Amino acid sequence: MSITQVSSFQGNSIASDFPSNRMDCSSDGQHIVVFAGKRDNRFVNTGLNSTAPSQIWISNDSGQSFRNQTTFGTGGDFKNIEQVYYGNYRWLLCSVKCSSTGQYMLTSIQDRQNGYGNYFQYSNDYGATWYFLFNTGPNTKSELIEDFSISEPIEGGNQNFPCYITFEHRGQVWVWSPLTSTSTQSLSNIKVNDISMSSDGSKIVFAGRNQVCKFSTDFGSTWSDVPNLTKGGCCSLVDNQMIVVDYDSETKSIEYSTDSGSSWTSSQISSLSENFHEVSIGSNQIVLCGEGGKLYLGDPSRNSSLPKMPNSIQSVFPG
Repeated sequence: MSITQVSSFQGNSIASDFPSNRMDCSSDGQHIVVFAGKRDNRFVNTGLNSTAPSQIWISNDSGQSFRNQTTFGTGGDFKNIEQVYYGNYRWLLCSVKCSSTGQYMLTSIQDRQNGYGNYFQYSNDYGATWYFLFNTGPNTKSELIEDFSISEPIEGGNQNFPCYITFEHRGQVWVWSPLTSTSTQSLSNIKVNDISMSSDGSKIVFAGRNQVCKFSTDFGSTWSDVPNLTKGGCCSLVDNQMIVVDYDSETKSIEYSTDSGSSWTSSQISSLSENFHEVSIGSNQIVLCGEGGKLYLGDPSRNSSLPKMPNSIQSVFPG
């Protein structure tokens, strides 16, 4: 496995430590969308300093070049994320997602002027132009949506954005349907660190912050607990495979299912103090990305410690 380092963009840090980024790309790697920002600590409920912007960068040439996307929407829905309000930046971004072809991209922008509502903005032309899709109500806790997830385009779905969307807002898990263009909510007193959705939108799994982790196989109508975990740092869902990883423990516990949550296998990475921010799964193999750029690769179906990646990859991502 070889990795090429991309250094065409630089994310802003909005506190005194390292930036926390999210990204997504098309299955062929041609279209890439990156969110660059900063949270004080992803795994605790702390305020977000708004004295510098979060950013979105887009590439349509496999990472050879990136452009900084600063404007979203048109007309009355126009948003400029570099707009200043009482000395601080008015708009804050939380995450980015795209479909497997890269044609459909989505981000959420929080309005720090009018009740901290979140405005979902979409692109259906590979990130070239952006439009308003829907917004949440005000967020009384002033909390930024941590992450969201989308499905693949659904037959008969909204012609502008035909993908399901799932996210947590004001302690509830919401699912926006491209068939009805409306959102439904479930659960209460929930705060997620990460959330993932299947390609058809029917399955959802989330990693809870200092609380239970759950999954659903019926578009979020009913939920079941992921066993053995009291909190989760990151999660991933592909086809019938689900994985959730905990945080803030010397032994990083991992729960893995190959049958949409009917049964689970437990695994651990021993004596590791750093947290993981992202996990990706496919073909019975996972990649974990942790603090300091550390990467781990392993087979989650084995009930044993996951091996460290080769030194050639660690040199690209120091840590």
